Amino acid sequence: MKQRRFSRWWGGLCAALCLLCLGVGLEAGTKGEIALEEEGGVSSPRKRGGKVVALLVGLNRYKDKRFRSLRYAEKDARDMKRYLESVGVKSRDIKLLVGKQATLVKVKSALGKWLRQRARRKDAVFVFVSTHGEKLEHGNFLVMYDSDAANLEYSGLSGSFLESTL
Repeated sequence: MKQRRFSRWWGGLCAALCLLCLGVGLEAGTKGEIALEEEGGVSSPRKRGGKVVALLVGLNRYKDKRFRSLRYAEKDARDMKRYLESVGVKSRDIKLLVGKQATLVKVKSALGKWLRQRARRKDAVFVFVSTHGEKLEHGNFLVMYDSDAANLEYSGLSGSFLESTL
């Protein structure tokens, strides 16, 4: 049986791609303010009437022991939350799912329901995912807490779902 190699880098890459797809980056401004970096310059979300809404996911261990444990994925997600709060993002606009909380259903619900309820047209959406990822024949998939290594195509978070939801 061919052994699959799961990698953590794909999760970080996914978060970076989400920001690139939106054409928006985050930059610390003065006085704890976050600025949105757009083509042609930087503008404050407050001046534009928007805010930053963030979904942060981190997984060190998985229900399926075939996935290798990670050491710092949950810490990375918690550290990102602290950073976002330190530059002015409100706690109510940040959803943190780590460990056993980061099931496929909860992450999909946060992407499809929570983000839609929190984010408005002028808001910037920031998605950070620190976990394993796999490129399969039918697309790219992120490993969630309850993902099945033998059935990742149906039990992992697909890149196409992430892209279409954002």
